[in-house]
Amino acid sequence: MPFPRCSFVRARWWGGFAAALSAMLVSSSLGAQPVSTPTVQTPATPYPGTRRAAEIPRGREFGADVVGWLALGRVLWSSGYDQVAGSPTVWPQDAESYGRRFATRSAQLVTIEATRHAAAAVLGRDPSYVRCACDGIWRRLGHATAGVFTDFDVAGQRRAAWPRFVGATAGSLMLGQLQPGQGKPETVALRAVTTVSASWLGNVVKEFHLMPGSERASAARGAISPTVPADRAVLDTAVLIRSYNP
Repeated sequence: MPFPRCSFVRARWWGGFAAALSAMLVSSSLGAQPVSTPTVQTPATPYPGTRRAAEIPRGREFGADVVGWLALGRVLWSSGYDQVAGSPTVWPQDAESYGRRFATRSAQLVTIEATRHAAAAVLGRDPSYVRCACDGIWRRLGHATAGVFTDFDVAGQRRAAWPRFVGATAGSLMLGQLQPGQGKPETVALRAVTTVSASWLGNVVKEFHLMPGSERASAARGAISPTVPADRAVLDTAVLIRSYNP
């Protein structure tokens, strides 16, 4: 019977034509939709007073951190404390033993700073203390406290101070090898935590210029960058972990 066959062929032809037309309409409709442009992330504003990679004389600053006034003060403080406390106990509290304590504490300092500066170079961190872009003693003390746990990278953003943590651990391990009875794990851990905590005193000295050489040891506390409104730049004082983001 030809008629049903012809009807069937025409039905299939019209069905295919309708499907093709629908596909064309859908494609045209989708093509007419506006394409959203990707958002561009603007870089965060560097914290005032931070330095870029080319501005950091790493070798010279490492030398100053192991032979400068601040370095001498650190060694005198730690070796003097050991002398008064009688640590290690096998060394008596006489002049010869103080010489040993001074020498071993000096070796600890060199290890701390060598490790810290090396880690700072690898991670792209500024090894110097950056003074607060703010006024007021409490704001500046808060900034010095934040500097115990954080530092700034070469983009001017605040980061966790891994170079300081690694340096303190390396120095504690070195001291444990040089002083009798100081190599126990709990003693090494305690000395590392003490070293990190004691860096607060160094930050305060650098922030307020309380010792000769402390101004050089910290990045210059210049005027607020003209790109950062002054009433917003001073807010970043006691922040511990987040980056400076005005």
